[in-house]
Amino acid sequence: MVGPYPPPYGGIAIVVRDLLDSPLKEKFDLELLRTQPSGKNEISRFIMDIINLNKKLIDFKPDIVHIQTSYDFGWPKHITYALIAKVYRKKVILHQHGIPINSNYLNGGKLAYIYPPRFVISIVDHVIAISEEIGKIVSLLGRPQKVSVVRNGVNKHILEIGLNKNLDIINDRIGILYMGATTKRKGIIEFLDMIKYFQNEKLNINLSYSIIGTGELDDYIDNFLLENKLTSIVDRRKKILEEEKIDVLKNSDVFVLQSDHEGLPISILESMASGLVIITTPVGGIPDAVKNNENGLLIRPHDVKELINSIRWIVNNPIDLKRIKTSNVDKIKNLYSWDKNILEIINIYNSLSDTRPGINAWASEG
Repeated sequence: MVGPYPPPYGGIAIVVRDLLDSPLKEKFDLELLRTQPSGKNEISRFIMDIINLNKKLIDFKPDIVHIQTSYDFGWPKHITYALIAKVYRKKVILHQHGIPINSNYLNGGKLAYIYPPRFVISIVDHVIAISEEIGKIVSLLGRPQKVSVVRNGVNKHILEIGLNKNLDIINDRIGILYMGATTKRKGIIEFLDMIKYFQNEKLNINLSYSIIGTGELDDYIDNFLLENKLTSIVDRRKKILEEEKIDVLKNSDVFVLQSDHEGLPISILESMASGLVIITTPVGGIPDAVKNNENGLLIRPHDVKELINSIRWIVNNPIDLKRIKTSNVDKIKNLYSWDKNILEIINIYNSLSDTRPGINAWASEG
């Protein structure tokens, strides 16, 4: 498997971690090539990944190379890994985590001059799409028989939060959570404007806020909170440990992610599993998981008025708040549990692994 691994705790890194902790590790001889985290000296990091990949292909001799990707600026690196694996005559799975809505993916987008998606789909052996929407888009390139939709799962320790949590409003307080990269595209500016707005509106309940994450707008956030005297009601942390994240999810009621494009964020699934109401946008694979007024609220990206109105609706409808919370926990348990979804990946591995006795022997056992 080729991909990131925490820390840092990005969405794909969490998926990789959970896959390595799943029955995949028990049923297959599975190793991870942990790609270098993004940062300075990208070229040297890329070269190091290529060197390490070649070493794995020579020493470990895998039958399958399972590459985690999304259609972003990491795409050229990830597809280079796929091409190298094909030189070694390996079966290649591309695990597609996201396709930005404005990327012009079907026509190759901004990356067409390097590796057009249509060419990539022709050379890999299988594509795992994390949502129905992503699966449909990839299938339009041709060879739909190569494409399988496998939803991301939620770590069982996170699901236990929602299963054991009191989903009522406690002490007349609603906790509102932003957790993710602090970038403009994910709606952090609107989140801050919403906090400032409710400082001047009287409500029949107290609101508290958590902003967890780091990114390009860290300085903007810190200055905004100081200038508007909001530090006392906002729990602002750039990095947290897994145990701290569990505590944050236990003490929150609402999760907000107002992105303009996404795949299917793990932060949304973890918040659903923890019994939170989701306020988000109908982009990427999100509508697969979040249905408006059923288990969350879908609003337009970067529309602060819609965000304010959504919070006001939640405050004024405590019965619906509990209904939505309960619906989210049930939905994760039934549809987004790794215990169930990992079986689909096992079947894909088996279908591609016709040369490895150990795998075939396990498959024949059932």
